[in-house]
Amino acid sequence: MKKIIYILIFVLSFFQLYAIDENNSNNDSKNIAFSFKTGLNFGYLYNFHNAKFMNLPNVPNCCLEYNGGNGTGFTFGGLLEIPIFNMLDFRLKINYLTFNDKMEVTEFIGYSQYEGQRLAVSSYHYLSTDFSFFSFTPQAIIKPFSSVNFFGTIGGDIGFKTNSNYTQYEKITDEGVAKGITFIDGATSRNDLSGKLESSTNMYLGINAGIGYEFKITDKLSVSPEINYGLALNDLVSGINWKTSIISANLAIKYQIDFHKQIEYIRDTVRVPEPKNNKIVAEKKYDQSELKNYACHYIVYSSFKTENEAVQIQSQLLKSGLSNLSVEPWNDQFSNKTFYRIRSQCFNSLYKANEAKNEQIKLLRNINLPNDPAIKSK
Repeated sequence: MKKIIYILIFVLSFFQLYAIDENNSNNDSKNIAFSFKTGLNFGYLYNFHNAKFMNLPNVPNCCLEYNGGNGTGFTFGGLLEIPIFNMLDFRLKINYLTFNDKMEVTEFIGYSQYEGQRLAVSSYHYLSTDFSFFSFTPQAIIKPFSSVNFFGTIGGDIGFKTNSNYTQYEKITDEGVAKGITFIDGATSRNDLSGKLESSTNMYLGINAGIGYEFKITDKLSVSPEINYGLALNDLVSGINWKTSIISANLAIKYQIDFHKQIEYIRDTVRVPEPKNNKIVAEKKYDQSELKNYACHYIVYSSFKTENEAVQIQSQLLKSGLSNLSVEPWNDQFSNKTFYRIRSQCFNSLYKANEAKNEQIKLLRNINLPNDPAIKSK
């Protein structure tokens, strides 16, 4: 199981690194960035059961039919979140969860004489169960809005049973007991049994979906309250019809870990195109001081379809601590459309532009930009 988790994390990391590298199309440097979130998850469970059985396997009972009940529980564990695209993250939760269930059925069992009158006698059947699982929950986190931290989740549940117990009895109703009615053996209850549910399923399978919101505490730390609904795909006990559904209120505490590595290529030559006569022209060489003044290097933060959108994001960037930003129209030669992009001031060297970009990464974590910042030159 550990090998599977490691392989999954590696594959997702590869896709993330590829996506980030593709966004940086500058030929003079390559910025490799990788980040993920890890933390703790806590939840309160309310579960309700859809059942249709008379008795547990190998447990004697004479109930007409149990048809379901409800109970509560809790869950806690760890989580790992890895960004895939701008609007999609992958999350894996590894949790311990436990929940209970109570079912009661009242049954008419016959007549008895009480003070010369014929009295209808009923009993009620009681069944209580406790289950606990060690679960793996892979989920896709969908973030439909760039301006707010609202998100939805969808995924699956794979649980491995760690414990399951039951308690059951059948008892004359309180009204009958008050009038001295008993079973044939003189007792007011029977089939009083408890123990382990040996026939309960060893693996829990389910699907889940939910909604939540992420509140930023710092640039690294955040908390996310969530509401989730889970539906079991298999029966809790083998051989009988008994499925459960779970509504959970969860709180995730997450910390973001960032890795950054920059590879810079400094060009000391400029190639001149060969003339049609195919004669080789000598390359013109520049020393390092001349290269610094060869072009204007600037940071492009994002491009937008309308100027209004660009101005709004520019305002957020300025509030976060950035300065000297401008919005300029930019004509796309392929689509023949005009876009508006946010850019920094010019730097006289590629090194300084990259250095400024790296210093601003922490500030940009709280702003959902459509694309990662890139270095451009002219």
